[in-house]
Amino acid sequence: YDGGVGVSGSYFGNTGSGFVMDDVVCTGSEASIMECWHQTTHNCAAREAAGVICEEDAATTTTPRPAADDHKVTLVGGSSVTEGNVYIDGRPVCDDFWSQNDAIVICKMLGFVGGTPTVQSHFGTVRTNFGMDNVLCDGTESTILDCPHDTSHNCGQNEGAGVKCTQVWLMGGHEGNVFINSQPVCDDFWDQSDALVVCRMLGYSGGIPKSGSHFGTVSTNYAMDDVFCTGSEASLLECPHSTSHNCEANEGAGVICFNDAEITTGLDEVNITNNERFQWIFDDWGNKDKPVKNRLN
Repeated sequence: YDGGVGVSGSYFGNTGSGFVMDDVVCTGSEASIMECWHQTTHNCAAREAAGVICEEDAATTTTPRPAADDHKVTLVGGSSVTEGNVYIDGRPVCDDFWSQNDAIVICKMLGFVGGTPTVQSHFGTVRTNFGMDNVLCDGTESTILDCPHDTSHNCGQNEGAGVKCTQVWLMGGHEGNVFINSQPVCDDFWDQSDALVVCRMLGYSGGIPKSGSHFGTVSTNYAMDDVFCTGSEASLLECPHSTSHNCEANEGAGVICFNDAEITTGLDEVNITNNERFQWIFDDWGNKDKPVKNRLN
């Protein structure tokens, strides 16, 4: 770029507190900010991050405008790349009518399998040069710009729309223990319906549930426990579940995903004639009051 305007006070949303530079003093002639005088220790908080708005001289640039489908989506203020207030081409999106379908479209644009919405500038106050308001996606759009929306707005800095995107992966490609945003899922109540939802999220037509950390022990920072999918959900996060848990390293939930044409073996592991969702049995801790599903090991 040819120039820029400095902004302060975490203008684009709160950051972490792991600052790498403080008290930066540049003359403007340096080729890198690392050449400017600065401190490597700091006394700064999350709301004291420096920022810039870069500018280029229209009279001298020959850079073409991006195509309509090249709009840049950025998540600002989150604790990881999976979450933050939503910015489109550097401008925030207002949270009026912001919903699950809108979050799904944004997260899929960023390469995730889905997500959940946040409102009221959940990840920090935003600028007021909103690019979109009253966004009404149905969840099938390939870009947020395809969704009905207004380009004028009546929004303030506390009305930024945001998302928490979902990253699902298996330890072994089409099979493995299930991880949501790098955290395992506990196998309590894990069954065929839960496996179906996970495998569809990953582009497969079906799946077989596995429990007892079938593919190896997992960490105990579980993201979900007591998952109760019906099988119709688009995302595992839409299923009733608990975010607290009582699970150990050998209780990771897993799946073996498949497409219909690939079903040649392994179906004897699933009792498809039994329509009962769960059976009343005693769990391993002797709790006689807790319903526990039959588990497929």
